[in-house]
Amino acid sequence: MKPTSKPTAFDQPTTCPNCGERDLSARTDTEKFVYGAGKDLANLQATVQIYRCGKCGFEFTDERSSEARHDAVCRHLKVMTPKEIVALRERYQLSQTEFAELSGIGKASLARWETGLVIQNQSIDNLLYLLFKDENIEALKARYKAAPKVQPAKAVSGNIFEFKPRFQRIAVAEEPGLRDLGRSFDLFSPAMARQQ
Repeated sequence: MKPTSKPTAFDQPTTCPNCGERDLSARTDTEKFVYGAGKDLANLQATVQIYRCGKCGFEFTDERSSEARHDAVCRHLKVMTPKEIVALRERYQLSQTEFAELSGIGKASLARWETGLVIQNQSIDNLLYLLFKDENIEALKARYKAAPKVQPAKAVSGNIFEFKPRFQRIAVAEEPGLRDLGRSFDLFSPAMARQQ
């Protein structure tokens, strides 16, 4: 299933970044580029928008071209593109915070994948792919609802919270005979035990 999403709105450049003139023309071209290194080196291509300044001849690409290159890398890696991740979240009408809570994915990581700052790894991409199935989202929602609510810690004073250790002592060292029993208890390595 190929998700769809609203196109990202980018402003078309109005001036040349080299000379500041407004005399720009645009053309669409296929750009070839190299991705990876060593045995993972791959020749990729993306359809990009190239702008040319009529005054100084400077040529440059815009944010849409960066997005096209990023999408080409995602397709090469066989992972979802940023637009596809946004479409997944929006499909269920969830904010980034809600989607992060439901899926267990960090909100900051989700934001970086959606903006194309970084590319998610294959295991996360597999999870995202499975979340396209309504029954998987519903199962997570049911599990999230059924989870016991954690009681907030009570403040002892100001910002100081009482620490409740996971393990507690079951006997007090002052109990009769317990201290002497503790003193008689020694730990030996197997080599030392054989020497005894």
